[in-house]
Amino acid sequence: MNEVSEHEGVLLVRLGRGSAMQIRYEEDGARVLFRIVPIAKASQLDGDAPWRAASLAQVQAWVYSDSAAGRWLLSKGLDCARPAGAAAGGILSLSVL
Repeated sequence: MNEVSEHEGVLLVRLGRGSAMQIRYEEDGARVLFRIVPIAKASQLDGDAPWRAASLAQVQAWVYSDSAAGRWLLSKGLDCARPAGAAAGGILSLSVL
């Protein structure tokens, strides 16, 4: 796996210590989900690790730091500069371009 790649619509990001982050953007629900998996399972999208909703602050940090994850989300049509509003607990709710 490269440092960053896309597999079946999911962004794969190599992390340190033998792990990877998978990021999924669900345009219909305007949600960003992520999970951390062992690097050997980075391209396995149906694993046991639970998907977690990214907070608005987390997504904004990815975008505003010009990270690969932020650039990928923007290329998918995410617009975190104009959020539709955040649900209780800071769960992400975004508008789509």
